[in-house]
Amino acid sequence: MKHNFSRLTRLMYLFLVISIACLSSCRSHKDLTILQDVGSKEANPLLPPDYVIKNNDNLFISIVSNNREMNDLYNPSVSGTGRANVNNLYNEVVGQYIFGYTVDDNGDVTLPLMGKVNIRGLSFHDAEAAIGAKAKEFLKEFTVKVRLLNFRITVMGEVVRPGVYYNYNPVFTVMDAISSASGISNYADLRKVLVLRTTAQGSQSFYLDLTTKQSLASPAYYLRPNDLVFIEPARYKNVQLRTPVISIALSTVAAALLLISILTK
Repeated sequence: MKHNFSRLTRLMYLFLVISIACLSSCRSHKDLTILQDVGSKEANPLLPPDYVIKNNDNLFISIVSNNREMNDLYNPSVSGTGRANVNNLYNEVVGQYIFGYTVDDNGDVTLPLMGKVNIRGLSFHDAEAAIGAKAKEFLKEFTVKVRLLNFRITVMGEVVRPGVYYNYNPVFTVMDAISSASGISNYADLRKVLVLRTTAQGSQSFYLDLTTKQSLASPAYYLRPNDLVFIEPARYKNVQLRTPVISIALSTVAAALLLISILTK
């Protein structure tokens, strides 16, 4: 009887050890690797789209010339007078909206001394040309720069730092968004990355599998303002989160059974 009990105890102990090992095993490196098929046949990534300026866009507009008064008006963050006393004007959202230029319902921006310029439907390059054509009425030599200030992306789910991030580069990808959020967590499912996009036709949703190069060809790979990126959790996240508690419990039971096995010999 003791022999049978001892044998049963050893089998149960072996089972518990195997169970603990299975529960404690980490996800493989492959599960957390982006673009696993690097080196295989290239996908056909889409070209980055030109952003088209829309109503209610908030723009950074800079006109640099030899005219000091105009520089003070259009470059307050670097000029020596007036609004320049405010440091890093565009680093905060409030400053962006105070000192940025909003495209009105008619597609116009109103520029100091120059008046209205219609730039709706134009790329940044074409908008710079349109503003430059207006500036020629007042200046001889100058350069114009136009950038979007309201390129906002929301990143949620299994990332280190979920939140709202602003981007000032017209080309911004899903990878850039994840990097802005300090990367993925250990529970991320890279095969299910959701991008939600609001368009004039309604809401659109895209799923990207970031483990493969085919994601580069998705229309959602290059993000647009106000896109939401959601990294879904891995299927077994709840099990992995409970593993430490379960492991301690099973270890306690295994130790107790081992002790009983020794004492009954």
